[in-house]
Amino acid sequence: MANILIADDEVDILSLLEKMLTLFGYNVIDKAHNGREVVEIYKKLQNIPDIVLLDYIMPILNGLDAAKELLTFHPNCNIIMITAHDGIEAIASKIGIKYVLKKPFNYKDLNGVIKRILSKKIPSIYTKSSVPKGNSVLFKTNSG
Repeated sequence: MANILIADDEVDILSLLEKMLTLFGYNVIDKAHNGREVVEIYKKLQNIPDIVLLDYIMPILNGLDAAKELLTFHPNCNIIMITAHDGIEAIASKIGIKYVLKKPFNYKDLNGVIKRILSKKIPSIYTKSSVPKGNSVLFKTNSG
């Protein structure tokens, strides 16, 4: 069972994500409501999460800046960013985020992305056929 840390400033979305991930058989080890909180939680965890699921727009520290800190602390951190905003894919890829899922997304797509990351089946190049169904964007990263 994979351990997942989730961060979103919207309580309803955070709750829904936790329920969906639990139904898919994942262990949600903790939840954060802003970018600073997710970084602090991550640093205190005894067991490093298999996946960190970050919203892009959050107070105090946005998802991109939180991801930069997480990747500085642990360069192999598997981060999935969720967002309704366009135009962050290039910077997300550059800093090492594994996937960007565009809101609204299908929870089966999220499950597929998580499974691909956990199985390390990340294609060596980005192609339309390598992207899971839905509004997902896959990146090649330096670590994978």
